[in-house]
Amino acid sequence: MSMPAAGPLCVVYVEYGGAERKVVLPLIADVLRAVPGQARYLVVVDNAGVPADLEPPIGFDGAQTIAGSNVHREFSGWQEGVEAARRAWGIDGMTLVLANDTIARNHNFSGPRKYYFRHAFERAGSDATAAVIGEIDGVPYTMETASGEIGLYVSTYLLLLTSGALDAALPLTVDVDRIDTLLHADWQNSNGTLFRDGMPVEYRKFLERWLHVAAGGWYRAEALTQDNFGFFRGKAMSIMLEQSLSARVLAGGGRLVSIWKGDGRFNGISRVLETYERKWRVPARATKWVYRPIVRSLQFLFRSGARRDVH
Repeated sequence: MSMPAAGPLCVVYVEYGGAERKVVLPLIADVLRAVPGQARYLVVVDNAGVPADLEPPIGFDGAQTIAGSNVHREFSGWQEGVEAARRAWGIDGMTLVLANDTIARNHNFSGPRKYYFRHAFERAGSDATAAVIGEIDGVPYTMETASGEIGLYVSTYLLLLTSGALDAALPLTVDVDRIDTLLHADWQNSNGTLFRDGMPVEYRKFLERWLHVAAGGWYRAEALTQDNFGFFRGKAMSIMLEQSLSARVLAGGGRLVSIWKGDGRFNGISRVLETYERKWRVPARATKWVYRPIVRSLQFLFRSGARRDVH
């Protein structure tokens, strides 16, 4: 019995100024090279507001750049890109890939990481069920967010939404107004904190530790001041939108699917191997002939307990 034909695939990539484009677009094309799709489209959203002309990269049937408003950072950019794709090509039955330029700046795409993204996306590309696929992050324990209860979520620097997940996921800025009510509007009325009293207490503590405590928090964590209030308010909004996206997909009956294969034991081994490859700058040839055989052997060893879906 033949598989149903895959629908179109659309990539929406958000950047600020275009400095990383030459690095990121070939990486995305490589990750997506085996994903099923009848047609492939690319929208580049420049949140700096100065989009340059774009020829469709190899492997894409159409491409365009638009100026992003940057009103809600990458999330407004992604939503504006989705709307541009709808106007240009339609989106019915489309598989949607979201990415931003932090791939180049903050995420070292070693051979193993690219390998796992490629194969996870390939398997998901013809899946009509509701799923969001990417690298899974988590909060310390299940807690109430702006869009419902969540313990795990998919990091949005690079993810794939199957066509079945689009109803729950879009628009990507649907939770902005709700989140906005949980954040102080300005420093003068903030009492030295980003979050209003209506914020779930444990969720608030988690975000405050991540944003303002350097030890174990975000790499740009620092104490909140009048000068950086606007920056951290925007970052808090982005984090909450990121987690709310996964919460909406789960609430709609969808799944979160990790790129990392296997159960906890194999996931840990995969990350250790990747860390050593990045630290010692192992070349791609070694990845192909050394790393992958090790990975496949470990897959075989742990296959009885392996699971990739996270509910």
